[in-house]
Amino acid sequence: MTILTQESLPLTITIITSAAVGAIVSTLITLLGQYLEREARRRELLFTKAIEMAVQHTEILMRVAEKSGKAVYLYDNVVKAERYHRWLCHLYERGELPPEAQKFRAPGDANEEDK
Repeated sequence: MTILTQESLPLTITIITSAAVGAIVSTLITLLGQYLEREARRRELLFTKAIEMAVQHTEILMRVAEKSGKAVYLYDNVVKAERYHRWLCHLYERGELPPEAQKFRAPGDANEEDK
C-alpha cells in the first residue's frame, strides 16, 4: 500500500488532473463527431428524399399522360430534385414551405387558411 507523502501529492494531483482533462477533451470530441455525423445523415436523407420525390413525380406524370393520351412536359429529375431539396431543407429548418412553393398548394389547404 502506497502512502501519499507531501512530495508525491503534487505528482498525484497532476496525474489525476491530466486524466480528468483527457476524459473531458475525449468526451467533447466524441460529442462533436456525433453532431457532425447526425448533420451529415440529415443532409443525406433530405437529398435522398428529394431524388425519390422527383422520380415519383415523373412516374405520376407519365401515368397521367398514358391514361389521358395527352402529352406532358417532363423536366429532368435533377432539376426537380434540386427544387424538392430546397423545399425540404426550408421545411426542415423553418417548419414551413418556402414562398415559391405556396403556388403549388391545393385550394382550401389548411395552411393556406392560417395565413
